[in-house]
Amino acid sequence: MPYRTGLVDRSGKPQSYDSGDFPELLRRAAAKVNVPEVRARQRDGARNGRRVGVGFAMYIEATGLGPFETARIDIAPDGRVRLAIGTPSQGQGHRTSMAQIAADAIGVPLDIIDVVGGDTDATPFGVGTIASRALVNAGNATHRAGRLVREKAVDAAARRLGVPADSLDLHDGVIAPRTADGPSLTLAQLAGQAPLPGTPEPTDGRHGTELSETVHFRPPGFAVASGAHAAVLEVDEHTGEIEILQYAVVHDAGVIVNPLIAEGQVTGGVAQGIAGALYEEMVYGPDGQPRTATYMDYLVPTSSEIPDLDMDELFTPSPMNDLGVKGLGEGGAIAPQAVLAGALEDALRPLGVVVRRGPLSPSRVRDLIRTAARDQEPGSHP
Repeated sequence: MPYRTGLVDRSGKPQSYDSGDFPELLRRAAAKVNVPEVRARQRDGARNGRRVGVGFAMYIEATGLGPFETARIDIAPDGRVRLAIGTPSQGQGHRTSMAQIAADAIGVPLDIIDVVGGDTDATPFGVGTIASRALVNAGNATHRAGRLVREKAVDAAARRLGVPADSLDLHDGVIAPRTADGPSLTLAQLAGQAPLPGTPEPTDGRHGTELSETVHFRPPGFAVASGAHAAVLEVDEHTGEIEILQYAVVHDAGVIVNPLIAEGQVTGGVAQGIAGALYEEMVYGPDGQPRTATYMDYLVPTSSEIPDLDMDELFTPSPMNDLGVKGLGEGGAIAPQAVLAGALEDALRPLGVVVRRGPLSPSRVRDLIRTAARDQEPGSHP
């Protein structure tokens, strides 16, 4: 790594996979499902018309689509931090993850940061929340803006205190000497309107130091996330019903900012992928009108249909950005249709079934079995 494919990516630049360990992804996914047990049962044949199969699918996803994203950080007179980014949240937890990045970069508590996304008054220039790009672009813009604000605050405090800037540190919202005791300043004192104790009243009536920075982060290329899924399913060849017995996910999104949010995004993506693989379908009549017009017809799975997930992760930092992060918003949804189609083919291989489309509803599975049986009849032409 980086692996150059010789092709061009969607931005027109030479395509390159920046980082990852694909063999390890597959090894870990394979270790989570009991393939020997599946093979032993397959050798025994169907049990009451029920057959098992195992499937694997791997994916890569080019994340962090450019061309840029904006972050602006302002320290208010009361010491609170306002972070404005060009990516509005659609449920991805930006107020938490972006605040974590800002808090770490500046050196302030998480609970004093207010995050505003998609406000064109605060950030006139931005692209938006699409293509698994928010953390890579807005996150790195936030990180850089935070580091610049931190540097500005320490320099300003050094001038106010009459000490070298490299002798000070900003931690937990307080600028204090690194090693020895001495005077310190809070961000509220530095940015606020009240004069500092022992300092003369400014003649212009201004007391605070302006602490704000705006950064436009431009990614040099895509950060490539990856993953491997494995699934074991059981199918009833009489009814066409599929039951997922095991589902394992091993993903690599580089450095993880918030593990809980990352797990939630992967889980939601896998649920969406399983929905497309087994349930959700838009059906149209001969006149072109949709027949799936309500949720009574369009089968959205509930928690009862989505199995417990066995999850693991690798951490190969991306060299394409300061934080080493990769996008994750769409990762969970990429592999389920392929892994379940492969598992169904594996289960019904003795019957000659080949899967070419989904969703794999009971009626479609029965059609696949009937078609395979007809194609195997003497004189048939598949």
